[in-house]
Amino acid sequence: MGYLFKIFYGRYEEGQLPEVIEKLHKKLDLSEKILSLRKTKFMSSNDKPMMVDYNCWPFYERMEALQAIYPDHPGGFLPASRFPRLVKKL
Repeated sequence: MGYLFKIFYGRYEEGQLPEVIEKLHKKLDLSEKILSLRKTKFMSSNDKPMMVDYNCWPFYERMEALQAIYPDHPGGFLPASRFPRLVKKL
C-alpha cells in the first residue's frame, strides 16, 4: 500500500497525483479480482473474515478519507464502477 501513503503524505511530484492513483488502482484490481472469483465478501473463501481481511480492511477504509483530503479530485479514489466488491465491504 505504498501508493496509498504517497497520496496521504503528498510524496509525489506536482501534477503526478493521477498517475499515482492509477498505480494504486492497478494494485487494488487484484483484491477486486480475488473477491470476484471467490464470490465471497471476504478474501478468505469462508463466510467469515480471516487474518488477510483484518490486515487489508484498514487500508480500504482509509481510501474514503482521501476524498476529504482531495475534494477536487474527479471520480473518487475508490470508484464503485471499477471496484464494486471493495466498495461493498465499506
